[in-house]
Amino acid sequence: MNVKQTIKDLKVKFPNINKISIEYIGSGDSFEDFWNLETTPESDIEQSDIEDLLWYAIDNSDANFNNEGSKGEIIIDLDNEKMSIDNYWIIYDKQSTGLVTFEE
Repeated sequence: MNVKQTIKDLKVKFPNINKISIEYIGSGDSFEDFWNLETTPESDIEQSDIEDLLWYAIDNSDANFNNEGSKGEIIIDLDNEKMSIDNYWIIYDKQSTGLVTFEE
């Protein structure tokens, strides 16, 4: 995929949009969801309009949906024809709060 050209084409289709951001999460060996699609300024763009870019970002990042998984945000900067992904691995930690014994 030519990311720069795909973003240029998106800018032609949605000339008033400067930036698109969307969050994602997945765990337990599978991707779960994209959500919180926002644009600057607000627009009527839909996730299906950027689906190929979203999956390109996921597939070419450190996102890993095994075990606890990953979550993050994908940002498409239409003005500068760039896309970035801010990915976080989800790591659960447990910490003992102490043993309580009940005898009655």
